[in-house]
Amino acid sequence: MVEAFLPNPGRLEAILLPDTPLYLSRQEPSPHRKTEYTVWGAAYRGSPVLLHTHFANRAAEWLLRSRRVPGLEDWKVARTEVAVGHSRFDFLLERGRETLFLEVKSTSQFREKMAMFPDSPTLRGRKHVLELAALTEKGYRAAVLFLVHSPTPRFFLPSWHLDPEFAAALYDHRFNIGIFPVGIQWGEGLQLEDGALPLALPWEIYERERGDRGNYLLFSGRGEKEWQVACGYADPLDSFLRKAKRGRVPVFSAPLSAWNSLPIRSSRNEEKFIREQIRLLPGAQNMDGGGGVYSFPLHPKKNREFCDLVLSLRTDRLLLPGN
Repeated sequence: MVEAFLPNPGRLEAILLPDTPLYLSRQEPSPHRKTEYTVWGAAYRGSPVLLHTHFANRAAEWLLRSRRVPGLEDWKVARTEVAVGHSRFDFLLERGRETLFLEVKSTSQFREKMAMFPDSPTLRGRKHVLELAALTEKGYRAAVLFLVHSPTPRFFLPSWHLDPEFAAALYDHRFNIGIFPVGIQWGEGLQLEDGALPLALPWEIYERERGDRGNYLLFSGRGEKEWQVACGYADPLDSFLRKAKRGRVPVFSAPLSAWNSLPIRSSRNEEKFIREQIRLLPGAQNMDGGGGVYSFPLHPKKNREFCDLVLSLRTDRLLLPGN
């Protein structure tokens, strides 16, 4: 067992689970380091996924310089780490006399069909979008490149489940700034394969689902070896989740001090489907005679099948007919 530094500010809850193989590198000893190793990536859904966000920018630069980013093939990298006022952007691109400020976002939240960013609230990400939009009002061109670390997904959207404000900012300025989500593939040695696949942006799904209502999964512990999970639907959702966090939601006869929440913002009530899926998870035991409360012997966020279910509800299931 070794300690390693992971240069990634995201939660990575669908990836950093027990028994997930990680790609490490041993670093030279330094008084500025607390760990001997750095995490570069993980084996996820059968393929390597880059987690090192600083190296993602190097991958983006290689793709840009080799003209492999669909929609940006005509642009050349003029500078990197470009300061503009109080802001700093990853790249300044040039095309003749035109210039374009480009910010790169590393995206490791995806299922088979859809990818989303971010996987946790990002004030910095929203600030970048607003600053890029402000530059366009001054006559500049600006864009965001989302590097999705898998060639499998075909669709991309901002995650209104986890950061509604970032999603709203990107949506509101979708005509001002360029949005380029692309899927890339990493080889077994974490070498970048050729090519980048453009992903579609189904904004109609966002427009339909972004409201303050939807399903929720609540979980809380009763000792180290017993966890409760409750599911349901709320409208409005945010105020319900705030009450749950303070332990003011009577979802179980024996009150718990507080519930952690996993929101699934949607226009449809999927409570019946979610209950059926939770009932099938390893270790799940129904606690209220067919209702929406279950016990687990393991923390839900350490349960791979549970995390896959949550991610699927937030992404691929939105693409099904009738959703």
